[in-house]
Amino acid sequence: RIGPKNQVPGMSVGHHPRLGFSVQFTQAPRSDAGILRFGSRAGDVLNFGSLAFTSSGSVTVVEDSATNLSGSSTAQSLSLSSGGSVTGTGVNLNVADAATVSGKSISLLTAAGDTLNVANNLTLSASGGGAISIGSSGSANFGSLTFATTGSVSISEDSSTLLQGSSTAGSMALTSAGAISAGTASLAVSGNAS
Repeated sequence: RIGPKNQVPGMSVGHHPRLGFSVQFTQAPRSDAGILRFGSRAGDVLNFGSLAFTSSGSVTVVEDSATNLSGSSTAQSLSLSSGGSVTGTGVNLNVADAATVSGKSISLLTAAGDTLNVANNLTLSASGGGAISIGSSGSANFGSLTFATTGSVSISEDSSTLLQGSSTAGSMALTSAGAISAGTASLAVSGNAS
């Protein structure tokens, strides 16, 4: 359990009246050389009301319930796994390398001013037929994109879009401000695609 008495250096713990428990990491634990790992060991239980992080290294978060990204977050690389939906409030997420985000559903960039920047590949996966949505309200830019769900995928990117690896969807709406290319990537959509 993470709380005010057992927090790591650079971690602030608070309580938001509507969101519940909130933790913000402003630096990595000193013993872990710029790497943040939370909830990734067997037996760990991790539940936040909202989540923001800042690290010059990799960030790994495995949350046992829904994940609400809030505010500004930065990382060299990101692995975020949620036991529920992945959503965001006032999100400004910047990843210098690759990012993997998984949950029962993913819905980000639902408000003007939200940003999602991933320099290399962004991998999105939703289990159980959950929807994946990267909205057009905010600003999204990724080096390349991979997604996996049997549900719907709706993604808007504010630059060229490069599909990488193997992507699957029940239905797909992909919007790009530039060219859409796939190279050697494979794409399987069982329903309508645009």
